Amino acid sequence: LRTTTRPEALHKQLYQALNIKPDPIGKRKTIIDRKKSVVPTDSS
Repeated sequence: LRTTTRPEALHKQLYQALNIKPDPIGKRKTIIDRKKSVVPTDSS
């Protein structure tokens, strides 16, 4: 499971002022199956 860190208050204000999403990656989950190749999934 891969997640991004939470921005500090100052950084959050900058993101809002610049209209930038503070969590660009979100959560991503990758399932590794020995019989198949790596299969990324979106857990949103």
